[in-house]
Amino acid sequence: MSNAVGAVPDLNCTVDISGKVNTVGGYGIPGVDVTAVGLSVVAITDPNGGYTLSVPLGWTDGTVQVARTDSWFEPAERFYAGPVQDGLLEQDYVGRRWADFNGSGVVELRDYALMADQWLVQACETHQDCDGTDLDLRGTVDSRDLQLLILQWLDSR
Repeated sequence: MSNAVGAVPDLNCTVDISGKVNTVGGYGIPGVDVTAVGLSVVAITDPNGGYTLSVPLGWTDGTVQVARTDSWFEPAERFYAGPVQDGLLEQDYVGRRWADFNGSGVVELRDYALMADQWLVQACETHQDCDGTDLDLRGTVDSRDLQLLILQWLDSR
């Protein structure tokens, strides 16, 4: 099989796109779907937030998106004009968790109250991220999480 890149992606040869999905604080986010749109190729981040996505050699005009139901990411997607010929490393994303803990559709005072109930709780990773209020996934609900809640609260006004 030739590795020469033609006008059509070679489905028999692949190249890897890899990187990490981290919180603002640099902690890896597990369980994030990393999808090559239109190819039905999905990688799920490991416990450290790492992923490797294999796409066809010569892939052009492709988009990779990241998604997790309780988070949003920067960038939300990456576009690869291609043709992708070599592996692409350090294709990193930064994730933030939603602060709408009560599911009302906006960040509001009730969400702040839910965060206050978890204030300074330790070992959130064993308590379902302190009911989602550990926004930066550092393992405790603290001033950094409060800052993220406030930013989302102000953005929703």
